[in-house]
Amino acid sequence: MAETDTVKFDVYDDKGAKVVEAQPSPIVLKGLTSSTTYKGYQLTYADKETKTALADIVTKASAKVAVTGVTLDTMTLTLGVGDSATLTPTVAPDNATDKTGAWTTSDSKIVTVADGKVTRVAEGDATVTFTTTDGAKVAAATIKTASPEVAKIDTTDTTATITVE
Repeated sequence: MAETDTVKFDVYDDKGAKVVEAQPSPIVLKGLTSSTTYKGYQLTYADKETKTALADIVTKASAKVAVTGVTLDTMTLTLGVGDSATLTPTVAPDNATDKTGAWTTSDSKIVTVADGKVTRVAEGDATVTFTTTDGAKVAAATIKTASPEVAKIDTTDTTATITVE
C-alpha cells in the first residue's frame, strides 16, 4: 500500500449488518446514546472478508452543562381573587443539562402555585419563586391584588349606586 493511500474500514453490528461502509479512521458512529454499552461490533478493512474479534463500544457520559441563571416571563402579576395565570421560567444556557426546578410561594393563603400556574386565593400580595434544581438559581414574580374597577355610578337626588367589576 502506498503512503498516500487511505485505509478504509467497514463496521458491523452484533447482527452482522454493515453499519459503516468504507470510512477512514477515526470512524464516527452517529446516533448512539451516551453512557451506553453496545455489544458485539466487528471491524474489517473495506472490501476484505476477515473481521476482527467481537468488541464492545462504550460511549461516554455526556458532559454536564451547568445552569447559569433563570428568568421568568413576567416579574409582576396582578390577579383578582380566583384568577389564575401561568408563569414560564427560562433557564440559561439553552443547552443546560438539567432545566428542572421547584415552585414556591411566600404565602399559600394568598397565592398557590403548581407547575407555574399561579392562583390567587385571597387578598394581599405574595411572591412566587422558581428555583433551579441545578445550581439553585432563583427567579421571582410579585403577585399583586387586582384593584376593583368602578364600572358605573348611578345617582338620584338622594342615593348613589356604584357597580364594581
